[in-house]
Order: sequence, then structure tokens, then C-alpha cells
Amino acid sequence: MAIELQWTDSNNNIQHICFRGAWTLNEYYEAMKHSREMASAIDHTYVAIYDFTNTTGIPPNFLSTGRYAEANLHKASINVIVGTGRFLQMMMDMFNRLYPAALPNMQVCQTLGEAYGVAREAIKLAESSH
Repeated sequence: MAIELQWTDSNNNIQHICFRGAWTLNEYYEAMKHSREMASAIDHTYVAIYDFTNTTGIPPNFLSTGRYAEANLHKASINVIVGTGRFLQMMMDMFNRLYPAALPNMQVCQTLGEAYGVAREAIKLAESSH
């Protein structure tokens, strides 16, 4: 599958959504449905990392997914976008401006290591506020 999902820790605090090669909007919709199903099994907030480091780009009409994303929100406390090239960075900025509720608290990181650092800090903050 071109989009793979997994929890990266035993507490299900970080959901890693990895986009590989070329992927389609249908694969995206299926992956987001699976992501929400995974999240529905936990009773706490989590961080979603959208990893684009190994993708060849985004499908045509990707911006059209914004309404779907807003209507099917995740309960992630932070959405971290990683590995975006300049074009994808501009597309994600435009996506976020058009559909601000789709990816609340979006942060962009250049490396996966940086993304996991942001995720760990968000988890610590969430745990300390309980």
C-alpha cells in the first residue's frame, strides 16, 4: 500500500502515517478512514505525523480533500507534516489556509527526527495538563 499507518509507541500516543511513492486520492481516503478507526480505540489525544519523506508528490486535486478532512476530523492534538519539498510545502500552506479546521495545530518539520521531537513534547504537555 502506498500509505501505511502505525502506532509508534506502546501507549498509542504517536500515529505515523507514511506516504510512499505515488498514491491516489482513494488511497488517501482509505488511509484517513483507517486512521480514525485506530484512534477510536484509544481514549486520549495523540499526535499524528504525516510523513511525506518518501513520496513522489501529491495527486491531482489534492486540495479537494479539505472538505472531507474537515467533516471527518481526527482527535489528534497536533498534526505534524514532515519531509515536504518546496512545492508540497506551498500546497500544505494553501490547504491549511483554505481548510484550517482540517489539520488543527499543524506544524511542519523538515526531518522525521524533528517531527518526533515535536510529537514527544506535545505528549509531555498533554500528560502534564491532566
